[in-house]
This record gives sequence, C-alpha cells and structure tokens, in this order.
Amino acid sequence: MKNLKKKFAVVFMLVLIVAAWTVIIRNQMKSSEKYNDYLEKAREYEQKEIYVDALECYISASELKPDDYDIIMKKAEMYLKLGDEYGFIAACDEAISKDKNKAEAYIRKAEYYILQKNYKEAIKTLGSADKIKDSKELDIIREDLKSKYTYRFTLYSDIGDWYSIDGHCYASAEDNGMWGLIMDDGKKKIKNKYDYIGAYDKDAGVLPCCENGEYFYIDISGNKKLAGDCKYDYLGSFGDGYAPAQKNSKYGYIDKMFNEVHFEYDYAGAFINGVAAVKKDGRWALINSRFNKITEFEFDNILTDFYGYCARYGIIVAQKDKRYVLLNIDGEVIGDRSFDCAGMPASDTGCIAVKSGDRWGYADREGNIVIEPRFDEAKSFSAGFAPVKQDGAWGYIDETGQLVIESSFEDAMPFSDGGVAAVKEFEEWQFVVLCEYEK
Repeated sequence: MKNLKKKFAVVFMLVLIVAAWTVIIRNQMKSSEKYNDYLEKAREYEQKEIYVDALECYISASELKPDDYDIIMKKAEMYLKLGDEYGFIAACDEAISKDKNKAEAYIRKAEYYILQKNYKEAIKTLGSADKIKDSKELDIIREDLKSKYTYRFTLYSDIGDWYSIDGHCYASAEDNGMWGLIMDDGKKKIKNKYDYIGAYDKDAGVLPCCENGEYFYIDISGNKKLAGDCKYDYLGSFGDGYAPAQKNSKYGYIDKMFNEVHFEYDYAGAFINGVAAVKKDGRWALINSRFNKITEFEFDNILTDFYGYCARYGIIVAQKDKRYVLLNIDGEVIGDRSFDCAGMPASDTGCIAVKSGDRWGYADREGNIVIEPRFDEAKSFSAGFAPVKQDGAWGYIDETGQLVIESSFEDAMPFSDGGVAAVKEFEEWQFVVLCEYEK
C-alpha cells in the first residue's frame, strides 16, 4: 500500500511538471507570436513613416524581450525620428547597459551630439567606449573630433607666444595698447596696464614689464619685486639666473641683484636650456649661461620668440648665407638640408615649418621633409596641428597634411599645450579651444 502511494505521488508530480511546462511553452509561443506581431506592425508603421505608432510597437516588443539589443536600438531610432532627444539618449544608454561591448549605441549617440555641435558630450560618449578596440567607425569619429573646437570670446589686439610652467600656459596679450598676462583657460593673470610685459621665469619668480617708460620686474600676481638703481632702456625675461638688459645702447646681462656682465652686444636674447642668441657687429652667435661662445659670430640671424628665447623647444633656427638651418643647443647643424626660410618650433615634438622656393611645408626635428611645401605660409606644429595659409586665409592641418580646420581666419597661432590657439578675425585676436581639451 505504501509503495502504491509512492508511485501515485511520483506520477502526480510528473503530471504537474508536464502541465507546468505545457503552460510555459504555450505562454512562450503566445509571447513569441505577440512579439512577432508587434515587430510586423512596427515595420509597417515605420514604412508609412507613422513613427509614433511604430515606437509604441517597438516598446511593446521590447517589454516582451527586454534584453533584445536590436529592438532597443529601433526604439532609439524612432525617438530620433520624432525629435525626442531625451527618449533617444535614454534608449541608447539602455542599449549600452545591455551590452557595453557593442559599438552601435555609442556611435549613434556620439553622432547625434556632433550634429548638435555638442562636441564635449560626444567626446565623453566615446570616452566611455574606450574598451571597444575593433570599431573602425568609432576610430573615424574619434579622429574627426580631435579637430573640433569652440570659441572663447576674449578679444585682444596682439598676442605673444604661449609658454608652459607647471602645467599652466601663459602668454602676453595687448588690449587697447596695454599689455598684460593671460592663461589659456581664458583667465587674466595680470591686468593690461603695462607698455610691455615679458615671460615669467619660475626660478627667478618674476617677469619683466615697462610702465610709463620705467622697466622693472613683477611677480606672477603683478606685484613689483625687482628694480634697478639706474635707468635701463630694456629689461628682458630671466632664464638660467640671468636676464638680458639694455643700457646706453648696449645689451648685456643682469642677475637678480642687478649685477651687470658683458654689456658688449648689439642685441642679447634670453637664456633657456642654457642657450641665448647674441648679436655683435651685425653677426649672430650662440652663447651659454657661463657667457662662453657656443658658436662663432657666423650667422646672419638667429630667430627668437616674442620673449627673446631662441631654444625653448631644443631646436634653434639660424640663417647663414641667406639659407636657414636647424641647430641643436650645442650649436651643431641638424641634418644636411637648408631652407629658404623656417619658422621657430612650437612644441617639444612637433614638426617645424620650412620654406622651399615660394611655398611652405614641414620638416621633422632631424631636418627631413615630412610634408612637401605647398602652402602660402605656415607655422610650426603643436598639439598635433599647425596653422597654414591658403588662398588668403588661415586654417589648421593635422600631421598628415590634411586641412582639418577650415581656412577662415585672417591669421592663426600654434596651439598651447592645453589645446588653445589665438586666431585673428575682424582684425582682433580671440581664442579657440580644441574640444577634447575642454574641462
């Protein structure tokens, strides 16, 4: 009797299991039929461009199969057709949450932001897709975004070269005839109240300026710090412990105590990387910070930047016998080529603008031509881009030589380390910032 009861219980359990599975299978079949029905109706509505009803059908289908990535992306597409940004972004985010390794949702979301010129969000979206390594479409969008920029509407009448100290980029800037110091985040570091202002040197802790005809030194906050006992016709920027100075029509050097040395030059540049350019009797030479000659006075010219430095980025551009050559900081000629003209380097690694005939191109830091001369004018590379002039207007090329920022400016300067460049429009300078550098 006990065995019979056990057998009956087993049979009963089997019947219950079969019945349960039958219900499950029937429900699944009904669910599958509903799912297919929703999809069929959605496609019909979509074909007729009745997107609001197509969306409702895709939403219903997605509720039946919430992990179906493709249907979630169809929802996103319908939201976009209906102009519903919130719904579109939410659907893309839902798809990403279902499968972070699929590129489609990242791509569509980034493309939407780019269309809206919201490059910051597009870059943020692609940043969250950084683990996807095998998507050519993502790579193309990333590359395209590198050259997107926005404006910072601060206007100046003239701008000096960028220089970096402790991760901050500075430049002298003129406004209504008066000079001050700006940073590439758009902030004014020192007010525009000087006739001239030079570069800040971290070791000396000062930068030179001229106010009402008087030259002296101020700190980075604009406070007066150093002044000589006599009148100088010029005081330059410090470097390696010394600053160039002019007195009685001759240039020499001073230290922070205004001790004077070698007032024997027709011009003296500022020291950087242990090197300065000096001129005597119409000829130029390089000296070191011990005031020993690195080269003879053999050059027609040695290029210096806005602040008088000739070797900020480790390569010096000099002219000899009407030809331009590249020198290292030991005064040695780099490579075996000379040029009709050359621009100063604008970064530690970027290529240098060089001229052959009446056209400009680019040489690498070993003096080899890497972009053939074809531009009307050019300036050196920084942050992966270089200003070039074509058909009367300035734009920017990338390192392949392709124009990536259209030629629309009256003039253009190299980018700072922080991705900011001064561009001239309507006879005034303002700033553009590469979107990938925006904070």
